[in-house]
Amino acid sequence: MHSTWEDNLSRLRANDHHYIAELPQENRPGYQYVGTDAGEEFFTDEEGKVYLVKDEMDTSYEMQPFLRELHVIIGISSVQEISSLIEHSNKNSYFLIVEPNPSFFLYAMQHKQMEFLRRKNVCVVANHNMDDIANLLFSYIQQFPILTRARNLRVYPTYFYRTYKMNIVTHTAQEVIKAVKYMAGSIGNSVEDALIGTYNNLHNVPYILTSENVSRFKDIYRGMPAIIVAAGPSLDKNIHHLKQNQSNAIIIAVDTIVERLLQEGITPDFVTSIERIEEVYLYFYKDKYIPECVSLIAPPVLSPNVFSTFKGRRIMPFREGMIEYNWLQEMLGLPDDIFINIGKSSAHVAFGFAAYTGSFPIILIGQDLAYGEDGMKSHTSGTIYEKKDIPIYQEFVEVEGYYGGRVRSNVIWNSFREWIELQIYEHQYAVINATEGGAKIKYTTQMTLQEAISTYCTSPLSKKELLGQTSYYTYDTHSAIEKIEMEINNFQEILDKCQQIYQMINGLKIKSSMNQKSLMSCLQKLEEANVIIEYIKHHPLWVTIMQAEVVTCYWKLYAIEERLLPETLTENQEIIVHFLQAFSFVVDQVITFMKSTVDQLKAGNVTTK
Repeated sequence: MHSTWEDNLSRLRANDHHYIAELPQENRPGYQYVGTDAGEEFFTDEEGKVYLVKDEMDTSYEMQPFLRELHVIIGISSVQEISSLIEHSNKNSYFLIVEPNPSFFLYAMQHKQMEFLRRKNVCVVANHNMDDIANLLFSYIQQFPILTRARNLRVYPTYFYRTYKMNIVTHTAQEVIKAVKYMAGSIGNSVEDALIGTYNNLHNVPYILTSENVSRFKDIYRGMPAIIVAAGPSLDKNIHHLKQNQSNAIIIAVDTIVERLLQEGITPDFVTSIERIEEVYLYFYKDKYIPECVSLIAPPVLSPNVFSTFKGRRIMPFREGMIEYNWLQEMLGLPDDIFINIGKSSAHVAFGFAAYTGSFPIILIGQDLAYGEDGMKSHTSGTIYEKKDIPIYQEFVEVEGYYGGRVRSNVIWNSFREWIELQIYEHQYAVINATEGGAKIKYTTQMTLQEAISTYCTSPLSKKELLGQTSYYTYDTHSAIEKIEMEINNFQEILDKCQQIYQMINGLKIKSSMNQKSLMSCLQKLEEANVIIEYIKHHPLWVTIMQAEVVTCYWKLYAIEERLLPETLTENQEIIVHFLQAFSFVVDQVITFMKSTVDQLKAGNVTTK
């Protein structure tokens, strides 16, 4: 006969969605079970305080059985309470159970039969470290079924937490909301922006094929210090330390600061860019003098004008996690090791490249991610932001400062900081924050730039010789053309299918007088759009371009009650028709882009740099 522990362990193993931290040592303080009276359990904490723990539903929590929701449940020991919540919710809802006290998790594992652990729509996060929980939330919410329900997010504290530990409930809720907001901002650009990116990616194919082989840079600077130069206002304090030490470190500069560095007599080894908009070319590259010894690190999403005019080496990493680039890699027959985690900003590109090359340590300067001491200055002097009235995102937030206290930042910069912190946390990179101002970046060591240079940048590096060891790609133009043309034919087929389904759904006449059989027939026709949605979800190019549109479509659909009524079907019809129109337009545009790419490759007029 199996024990309760073995039964629950078997259930956990049957569901790979759970995140269970390493169990704590025996001597770790926690809550101890002391007895049961009339079905109510009693626990004591390490100070001997007694807590009554009931298995009792919160009657103020309004159930919504017709809505597909994401329930975040705080606490696992009230098993009947959780089971009742799951049973009375919509069968297509998802449930995230967070238990920050390992002692409660262990008790439940040993004494409570938790049948719900097997359910694929249930995930348990058991971890005493709130930082770990916060980072796990990011991983969980980015899953497609969870993200599509995130607009219907609800937090449910079980009896113990809502009675005694509302501070933990509040903190957890804030972390969940932060994760949802972050993921909502990361689901991709609008269809219009996505098409610009796809246009650039495809029109840059000749430049990709004739650029430096990214995989040859893997660990090329292992053990060598890299200084990432961003354009924050604090750079005015310490930029002068770079000039006399520039040969002793790999200097990677964001595009905004290159002109200022050159004016100071500092020649960076690399410049980074990431934005797809034409202004990047106009502001930082058009008619600008950048020595040929400076190499460009930028994904192919940039304007083709940048790559066509840049005189130095082109290094064009594919963005890790963007599966559109898996598709492009397959089309072009490129090596596997060309993906770099380059985040969402030019500084992220620099950070990702430094990590990829094995640099140690990574030293950050000008990485304020906050306004200057006056609360208004956004960039250091000598940048385009002094010459042009360029709007800065203005949703302000206050964050912990480099020197303590609170400093003024904005939502975008704050998300940039969180990305850096997540990379350091997950990969344990050695990072020195020598910005000497701005926002505090967790998991970094703070020191002045002068201290960082005297500690780590003590002798000249063989940078030119190491660059000489890199090489260009080898590629087969005929094979690439053949694969692209085959994909064009595949896309034309799905476009024809999409337009056929659109005509059928758009022509549906849903009437208030319809009986249940007629309404079910209409629902079945609406569900034919799932063929297109499933195709998009499983194709790396379309899931990238259409991700924001798909998620938004689901948010709208899941805001409608799951009931077979004329009014709910009509709402569904309007949303689906709009979606199919958008996808048809996008496919037609991409086919045109791909035909142009084939013409470019056949012309064969791009050379290596």
